[in-house]
Amino acid sequence: LCKMERFDGKVALVTASTQGIGFAIARKLAQEGAHVVICSRKKSNVDQALSELKSEGLSVSGLVCHVAKADDRRELIAKIDKDFGGLDMLVSNVAVNPYFGSILSTPGSAYDKIFEVNVKSTFMLIQDAVPLMQKRGGGSVVIVSSTAGYVPSAALGIYSVSKTALLGLTKALMPELSSMNIRVNCIAPGIIQTKFSGALLTDEEAVKNQIPLGRIGKPHDCAGIVALLCSDEAAYITGETIVVAGGSTIILLTCFNDCHLALPGFFLQNNNAVYFYLALVTASTQGIGFAIARKLAQEGAHVVICSRKKSNVDQALSELKSEGLSVSGLVCHVAKAEDRKIVIQKIETDFGRLDMLVLNAAVNPYFGTILGTPESAYDKIFEVNVKSTFLLIQEATPLLKNSGGGNVVIVSSYVGFNPQEGLGFYSVSKTALLGLTKALMPELSSMNIRVNCIAPGVIRTKFSAPILQNEEAVKNRIPLGRVGEPEDCAAIVALLCSDEAAYITGETIMVSGGL
Repeated sequence: LCKMERFDGKVALVTASTQGIGFAIARKLAQEGAHVVICSRKKSNVDQALSELKSEGLSVSGLVCHVAKADDRRELIAKIDKDFGGLDMLVSNVAVNPYFGSILSTPGSAYDKIFEVNVKSTFMLIQDAVPLMQKRGGGSVVIVSSTAGYVPSAALGIYSVSKTALLGLTKALMPELSSMNIRVNCIAPGIIQTKFSGALLTDEEAVKNQIPLGRIGKPHDCAGIVALLCSDEAAYITGETIVVAGGSTIILLTCFNDCHLALPGFFLQNNNAVYFYLALVTASTQGIGFAIARKLAQEGAHVVICSRKKSNVDQALSELKSEGLSVSGLVCHVAKAEDRKIVIQKIETDFGRLDMLVLNAAVNPYFGTILGTPESAYDKIFEVNVKSTFLLIQEATPLLKNSGGGNVVIVSSYVGFNPQEGLGFYSVSKTALLGLTKALMPELSSMNIRVNCIAPGVIRTKFSAPILQNEEAVKNRIPLGRVGEPEDCAAIVALLCSDEAAYITGETIMVSGGL
């Protein structure tokens, strides 16, 4: 769908949406076709925001609402129910921080206000809005947390704690909302240029020096991610948090047991996020890799596919070309240095550039315990899954750099976070890819190359067939109640390769239906 169709006929409510991040989110959702209800405590702010958005031809309405007040929330929900008969998207962006200082010196009144507004009102508004979403058959909730929820700042004290609570709220809500066909996700912005962050930007150069991408984030860096999370493109993502911080969040809270990331919405003004760009996708003749190649080509890229078997390359090329897509292909065993060299040289000769590199190759020759793993299986798993991924990135970096920068996306797995019985060293290799993403990020950032990772859950592919012998049992373990499809991963990769994700690097996105 083009950007003006993705949310056609949908109704969205965005709190604290008259300026900054909330305003950018409201504008983005409306640009993509939604009717957006904005709200704020001050009528003058609501009027000014409505005037600006309506002058752009966007469908918006607004109400005065102090979300910490039960009566205001009740009136807001009742008005939406009366005017629209339901709600499809809720973005909870409200936050206050009346006190800068240490936790121990925080006045009780400041603590009360921070948790009343930032946490309790968020929960209560979601609770109030759920019946309206059920009327529409489901929907999407996005909570705006902060990187301060992962890495507390000494000056932000209890504010940081409230943002950590929102990370937990996202996880805690997910199972219950999944049963109602409502997805709930979270974004964790870093330092974004807003009135709220003004106190942190008194020495802007010093702040920028701490951010690998070398710039302060803008509100629109968050807006595209929220739009993506609200869309069908993210239909297999729930209970996750995406970090939008320019790579500055390296240490995440271990209690969440996953490397959360950031996802943006992906349509440029010409409705193609990656048009006229060159992409290389490994292991791309079937399954997840094939879906990624198709998606990038559908959005306008020329995609080079590759696989070990010529018959597979030929078949995939035939199918993609029959759809009118711009693709070419090569036979390549990524664990062989000579094959990798030929692929890079061919791309440089034929196209003179490389903008996107997606590393999807993986093997698992052994199912069983770690202690029972033969050395030969260990060697093959790490040779293909980890070493070849690293070496191909190393070999492709000069071409990416000479193209002015680009994007690398590594395909890991949810078992890299939660090892599964029987997958042994395959799980360990996928954990290594999470670390590789983090380790590469600072160096690649200096070359204007972003590197991110996706961690698919159980996706319906030939590779996962042994796991799906008892599909009903598998589905019963997945909060969204279904097995993922390759297309669920493809949309996220396209987003990460697009300018909509320009402030996301070093992150991993779970695509696992809530696992």
